Amino acid sequence: MQQNGGDVPDVVAADWLTQRWSSRGKQGIAESMVALIRQGTLRVGTRLPTVRDIAEVGGISQGTVAAAWNSLRLQGYVETHRRGGTFVRLPSQGDSAPQPAERGWNFASTESDTSFQPALEGALMQGLAVQSLHSPRAEHIIEPLVAAVGPTWPFKPEAWTTAGGVSEGILLAILAACDAGQTIAVESPTSPRIIRMLSLAGARTVAVGWDRDGPRIDDMHRAISQGAKVFLYQPRCHFPLARTVTHTRLGELADLLGRHDHVLVIEDDGFGPLAGPEQTSLGPLLAGRVILSRAYCKAYGIDLRVSILGGPATLIKKIRLNRSFGTAMTSRILQGTVAALLESRPVGNLIQRARTEYARRRQMFADALSRRGFAIEGNSGFSIWLPVAAGDALVLRLNARGIMVTPGSSCTLDGRLTHICLATNRLSLGRPEIERLADAIQEAAFDRSIEGYA
Repeated sequence: MQQNGGDVPDVVAADWLTQRWSSRGKQGIAESMVALIRQGTLRVGTRLPTVRDIAEVGGISQGTVAAAWNSLRLQGYVETHRRGGTFVRLPSQGDSAPQPAERGWNFASTESDTSFQPALEGALMQGLAVQSLHSPRAEHIIEPLVAAVGPTWPFKPEAWTTAGGVSEGILLAILAACDAGQTIAVESPTSPRIIRMLSLAGARTVAVGWDRDGPRIDDMHRAISQGAKVFLYQPRCHFPLARTVTHTRLGELADLLGRHDHVLVIEDDGFGPLAGPEQTSLGPLLAGRVILSRAYCKAYGIDLRVSILGGPATLIKKIRLNRSFGTAMTSRILQGTVAALLESRPVGNLIQRARTEYARRRQMFADALSRRGFAIEGNSGFSIWLPVAAGDALVLRLNARGIMVTPGSSCTLDGRLTHICLATNRLSLGRPEIERLADAIQEAAFDRSIEGYA
């Protein structure tokens, strides 16, 4: 049905819809759709185009559209009828409540469980007591924070600085270490946020795959031969692989990189204190060549928006200059707050309980999936990297059941979808609900009627 006289048809065309989106990312699509629905531009009962049609017309992946659709479904703005299509609706009073396992679960959310994040009042009061408060002099990192974080750092850096959060820290590190158009070796798979930051930086990438021990030595050698001047990876609690680099592999990487002293290393520690006290880094083995970016948002709360970077003085200086031309500075109050949290024994005990509970949740679901024939690897993170046979078709089928997952294609440099990623950190369900979710994933994954099933 075509648009007539400015009215929206009962069946919307894909080109009409995509022209009204503010952006083509998952969040931009979902936000634009909510606006169209709340404004009444899209009426309740309007049938939406298929995910495949939207992807073809809009020039975006089916996985991105499906993820946006599932976000809308979880919010109550659309509903999908079996074999009947997807239709616009308005949220009811109960739609904002956590989704029961019978209807599905959002495995695409990597947000921390806020019940394991500390109260900030006391730490903020200590932050307010920073001696240099109100000084006009820029302090990119205050001495109390250096004193608090130093004992937790895997090596002694030449210089320190802070950034606004996990993504900003990595982006600034990339911009400091890698000139525009320069080649950077990047682990693959990797966190989708790392891929976004690399895109923003305009870096040329070469993939370095992982095996059980960490980044592959043969891939690293190939990347260097192709001109890589920087290597970016996650040393511990890898997302999505849930692995930590072994000490043996760190030694092998250091031996190889030691023969190529022009290659710099960026280490992304996105989980910070939640990853545990054990330190994993190339910093002690490659002096003056490693910059580590560690985030504290997942452990202490997203409102802190603080990450700490330590590494070579030349790179730290560039990071400070690249941050609003050297004029930006993380609030001394927030820096002091993080210092107080790092030194608080009760907060340390809370973080330990969080690590234990997150590990229990992941293991419970991994065990349930293993009993149903899935090959589960890794045990040091907050996600499950699940091999699948049907690619995009499986993601769509799970989304239709209200089970939102991260397509593996968003975690790989080449966009291949051979896995799906399940974030388990918010999976605060009992065993019966866990078993029902595992049953639903098994039913969808092993359904040979799915197009593309191998």
